[in-house]
Amino acid sequence: MLELLIFLLIIGQYIYIMAVELRRMRDEKDPCKAETCTYYTHYLRHGPPVLPHAAFHQAEKECTEWQERALTCFKNNESPPRFVTEMCEKLEKEVRA
Repeated sequence: MLELLIFLLIIGQYIYIMAVELRRMRDEKDPCKAETCTYYTHYLRHGPPVLPHAAFHQAEKECTEWQERALTCFKNNESPPRFVTEMCEKLEKEVRA
């Protein structure tokens, strides 16, 4: 009987250790859960948050899209339209780029 209790205790500890390890591995694959995404590594380092986490990532995505539009103009040896540069500036300010 004692051997069975010891065996069950060892199995329980093993299951707990595996669950902790699986959780750690899952979090490493998701930078937001591991708090290693740009919200934590860049945005919060430059002052208190104005945008919540999800809104920051949305603004970051939009900023990239507008910057790509501006880059396309520059690659064609053109100046980007004013509304493009204004959107870039606005979004860069929001994401603290």
